[in-house]
Amino acid sequence: MAADAAFSDRSLAEGRNTAFLAFCADEAVMLHRNSYPVEGKVNVKNLLAKPDTAYTLTWKPMHGFISESGDLGCTYGTWEQTEKATGRKSLGTYATVWRKDAEGNWKWVLDTGNEGLGVR
Repeated sequence: MAADAAFSDRSLAEGRNTAFLAFCADEAVMLHRNSYPVEGKVNVKNLLAKPDTAYTLTWKPMHGFISESGDLGCTYGTWEQTEKATGRKSLGTYATVWRKDAEGNWKWVLDTGNEGLGVR
């Protein structure tokens, strides 16, 4: 849960793209709207190549699970994207699977999100 919250904080401070790449495992898979799974950090980086300066994206983990071995976890919660120019907000849900790397840092290995909670 702390890693997920730090991930969101980084997105707010430095932008979605920077945050997603900073917390991304090399073998990560992103399930993205209208797309086949995006596999591997290099391909995630290519997907996130478009500027992300017109909006902020943050999220709040609601719950998390950790394996007995302590090296695999899952979080889920809600996300909010705010357009900077208009203040328009889009809301949705997400799930992220995490694994500890060799240094003991949590990195996401599977990420997906859904729209549908509305627009404000």
